[in-house]
Amino acid sequence: MIKPLLPLAFLALVTSNITQAQETPIEGIEMGQSEAAASTAIDTACDYVTRIEVTATRFPAASESEVHLRCSNLTLADSRAGGDAIFTFADGKLVLIHTRGQPDNLRPDAEPVAQFEDFDVYMPQQIIVNAKTGQSAVFGEFPIVPLAFHWDNPAWTSDNISPTKAEFFLPPEVVFGTSLAEMTEILNEACALPVGRSMDEVWLATAPAAQFQIDCYGYEIAGYPRKIEFVFGDETLQQIWVMFDSGDIPRLRDFLIANYGDASSVDDQYEIFDEGRLALRKDIPEIRMVSDEIAKILATASE
Repeated sequence: MIKPLLPLAFLALVTSNITQAQETPIEGIEMGQSEAAASTAIDTACDYVTRIEVTATRFPAASESEVHLRCSNLTLADSRAGGDAIFTFADGKLVLIHTRGQPDNLRPDAEPVAQFEDFDVYMPQQIIVNAKTGQSAVFGEFPIVPLAFHWDNPAWTSDNISPTKAEFFLPPEVVFGTSLAEMTEILNEACALPVGRSMDEVWLATAPAAQFQIDCYGYEIAGYPRKIEFVFGDETLQQIWVMFDSGDIPRLRDFLIANYGDASSVDDQYEIFDEGRLALRKDIPEIRMVSDEIAKILATASE
């Protein structure tokens, strides 16, 4: 079975009203700041700073610019050591801070809202600490969360980062109609962190008697760990949401057009491909994948 991993506490994380305007444990630094606004504080807090710019952006939140500032010997606002750090800026905004060494000094003076495996999650501070690996992460908006858990920034070891190809291959595990029992076994292996939960509200277009969902964290697509939501109606796989970030949208569109042709329908929220089986959602960066049965129901409803 899928291990629930303290689902109520974990859902407190994923349903929180996360915003980028968030103070960090580093004096003068807030999530969402521009590089120009943050640079003086970073220079003050670090013994040495290396600036790494990726010209062909692939970072999920970056469509136009991607910069990583690697910091040696970070000093926190309370004068304690913060280890080394990488400050990641996407499209001009600070979206993620990774640290190595001294993770306990990054912990807020509060109890974590969730604890699972080796991770402690602190909200509303938006800090994740892994004492076993000696790492911590301070994150901005929710789509960054899988990177805080499962991504190791290549800027730790290289000043010349080769951009990851934007090949958004869809999960090979996706076979609609597969039973919940079979998919549970598959996703326990495929996902770095699988979280299963029953759904109080049944909303699938097929109107099943019961609905169940497995949230798969850490599934790598296009070089980065993602969240995928596998939705089951009456214990068979019927719909999937693959979560992305704002910078991914133009790359996703290019990928879908190259593989499925032009969208058959476009509005402010969705672009529809593959006879309704695939949809690019733009207000919340996602790809929706549905079974043939749901695709036919949606097509009929839109006529």
